[in-house]
Amino acid sequence: MSTHHHLQSGRRRLSSHHFLDAADDYVAGYAILGSANIARKLWKAMFMSGNSRVVCVASRDTARAQAFIDECQALLPFPQAPEAVEGYEAALARDDVQCVYIPLPTALRKEWVLKAAASGKHVLVEKPVGLNTEDVQEMIQACIKHNVHLMDGVMFMHSARLQLLQKTLPSLGPLRRINSEFCFKANEAFFQSNIRCSSATEPLGCLGDLGWYNIRLTLWAMNWYLPVRARGCLLKENADGVPYEFSGELLFESGCSATFFCSFLTHETQLAVLNGEEASVQYSDFVLPLPGRYLYFDVNHQSYPQEGLDQVVHSYSERHHVQEAGYGHPSSQEACMVRHLSDLSREGGGETTKWPEQMLKTQMVLDAVLLSARAPGRGVGGDGGRE
Repeated sequence: MSTHHHLQSGRRRLSSHHFLDAADDYVAGYAILGSANIARKLWKAMFMSGNSRVVCVASRDTARAQAFIDECQALLPFPQAPEAVEGYEAALARDDVQCVYIPLPTALRKEWVLKAAASGKHVLVEKPVGLNTEDVQEMIQACIKHNVHLMDGVMFMHSARLQLLQKTLPSLGPLRRINSEFCFKANEAFFQSNIRCSSATEPLGCLGDLGWYNIRLTLWAMNWYLPVRARGCLLKENADGVPYEFSGELLFESGCSATFFCSFLTHETQLAVLNGEEASVQYSDFVLPLPGRYLYFDVNHQSYPQEGLDQVVHSYSERHHVQEAGYGHPSSQEACMVRHLSDLSREGGGETTKWPEQMLKTQMVLDAVLLSARAPGRGVGGDGGRE
């Protein structure tokens, strides 16, 4: 049986409560604001999480919200069908909503994060979180004030593979170089009509849409220390200044350097390489995992000894893997992300700084490389390391 068929078959046998302990029937209710394409993936993640359900989908056009519900419910039906509600405020006012998922355009996110927090709702917000660092700081402060959790939609942060990689990093020796690339080749229709090309809705372009992941992985590998120097190069932009292709270079106090590349113009690539003094790690699906029942990364070792008149390359690799489905399964990173926020919503307050600090530092570095690209020579100050 193919992995794809296995996951499809398993999906049909699951209910939204399948992975709950019999004595634990807490299920967090979610409101989805809007019907962006990524919300379909989150619908499935909520279904697969075992402790979450979609209560309602809000839109300024109720018919559009209902069409979204009908489409998703036909594929993965919650026992109680979500409601289509008119206007985002109506979703925030509901007592059966504990968490709000906000995939709205970046230009609108701050407004609705602030309103969700004021309504006492925990927030899962898409990335980039804000237009700039000041916006993100304002969102964080609002969530702290109202004692709600704020998490951004970086799914790989919740992956079991990343936990295994963290345990493996010391074997690499001190990190000296981090490189990541996240790209896709968009078609002409994308450039003509997709909001990610609009300066009004998504002015950060590929840097916000793709580079956010590059920066997050780098900061994670560097234990959340900020770079002492940040440089960016805007390789391609549209007439309105929206980045289509971007590269960044970061230098850390430890001496480690990092480079990243993100693009709407380049063939699909999602490569991560972490080079230490003793070994390196490489994997080619650091954002969107490959399909299958296992995720993996390779630890690579090479040496170049002189043997007589020859310089010989000695090379071997160790494959490390975890049992984690690439997508669409209770073990997948997106299901784990939703499950985590739902668990936090049950606990109420506490752990209000971990995820906000990560998103804030990501935004700070993003701002710095973009500023450098537009006015070369600027960087990020402060050490900002995790204790």
